[in-house]
Amino acid sequence: MTTLWPTSMSKAVIRYILCVFTLLLTSHCFAQSGIVIDTITIEGNKRTKPSTIYLEGGVRPRDTIVDLSLSALKDQIKNQLLGTGLFNTVDVQESYGVDSSHVTLDYIIVENWYLFPSPILEFGYRNFNVWWNESNRNLDRLIYGVRVAHYNLTGGRDKLKINMHAGYTRKLELTYDRPNVIGDQDWGFGTSIFYSDRREISYKTEGNKPLFYEHPDERFLLKRFRVGGNLIYRPNTFLDQLIRLEFHKNDIDQVVAEDLNPDYFLDGKTGIRFFYLEYDLQIDKSDYNLYPSRGHKFRLNLKKEGLFVFNDIDNAFLLTEYSYFTPLVGDLNYGAWFKARANLSRAKIPFSNNTGMGYGDFLITGYDLYVMDGPDYIGLKNNINYKFLDKEFKLFKWFPRQFRVLPMKLYLRFNYDVAYINEPTYADTNFFNNTWIYGFGPSLDIIIFNNYLFSIEYGINQRNEKGIFLQSGVSF
Repeated sequence: MTTLWPTSMSKAVIRYILCVFTLLLTSHCFAQSGIVIDTITIEGNKRTKPSTIYLEGGVRPRDTIVDLSLSALKDQIKNQLLGTGLFNTVDVQESYGVDSSHVTLDYIIVENWYLFPSPILEFGYRNFNVWWNESNRNLDRLIYGVRVAHYNLTGGRDKLKINMHAGYTRKLELTYDRPNVIGDQDWGFGTSIFYSDRREISYKTEGNKPLFYEHPDERFLLKRFRVGGNLIYRPNTFLDQLIRLEFHKNDIDQVVAEDLNPDYFLDGKTGIRFFYLEYDLQIDKSDYNLYPSRGHKFRLNLKKEGLFVFNDIDNAFLLTEYSYFTPLVGDLNYGAWFKARANLSRAKIPFSNNTGMGYGDFLITGYDLYVMDGPDYIGLKNNINYKFLDKEFKLFKWFPRQFRVLPMKLYLRFNYDVAYINEPTYADTNFFNNTWIYGFGPSLDIIIFNNYLFSIEYGINQRNEKGIFLQSGVSF
């Protein structure tokens, strides 16, 4: 006779299955438990909005954190807030609620100085090292004017910059960027307008160094204008996406196109007009934006020059970057930065748009005095750094509140970099193109107020040329 009631054996199996299911359910519940942020209090924010601090710190009231210990969470919040450049110091303290899993976080911050009106006194060179080593500290390319920058205009980490130059280069520039303002603060926007003209022009590269020309009658040889806007998507502190659309109009004097370099705009043209479309994706999982010691960064950038009604140039670039940082022993860390760019259009590129390495922040150690033009390149920068000082110094009480305490970090760094630049068109007189290059040397890095980085670097390149080079950077 068949029965539907379980036998003693089947009862045992059922009890076993129920027991295993209960254990799995219980372990899942325990796995999902974590740190519950009851409230967040903020002390010291005179301008920055609490919503901005929540967003940049990565934690909001009533969030539940399941993948970090409380100590690691506090360090992450501190580093992310310092990485914005909005604050000079950040301290995160906690108090417990009904039990040890419920906490209140208290942010004690000192805001940065956000408004920087300053006179401009610069020299018309790519960097300080070129001016110091190559021109005998010549003052002929003096640029003067005024710069006004506000890095937290309405308390939402929005940036307003106004530049007015005269002298060697005349320039008028206005930019405004406001992240996280549209909808649920996932979207933002930006806009910019730019005009400049100059009497001296870099018309060709020989020996991997730019050649310059100035007409005897001091006429303007290069004029540039652009205007555009961008849309920003930033759902959290780790992910940034941007779409930018601009219109560009560039003109050169006839003497440049006819006598100096007919390929400046190609085919002896004296002007080009084009629309420019850019997509930029950045993922930042590093612990500290200015000088990471752990984590990674990734960037993908796609640019198209020449769209719609104006297409005097038809070109597209794809760029990718990846950085990796890890601690080794104690305060000894390793960092690597990989960067590659490819020209998606294999047609000949105007000299004016053929910039490669040596113009931005990706400088190969020992090559500060050189440029490597080319549509395609690949590079890997490696370093081992050691933090031997991390201290706060009390300054005078009559200093502005933001600068009464000076946080300072000192690092010793050793670099070894390699790169390859492909240049199919303008390579005949540039010996660093179409070959692997390498450079190495030590550096002293100084970080003050958690936002300003100064480096004194000793570099040696593959031609055994040696030199001391100065570099700087900011978190803004």
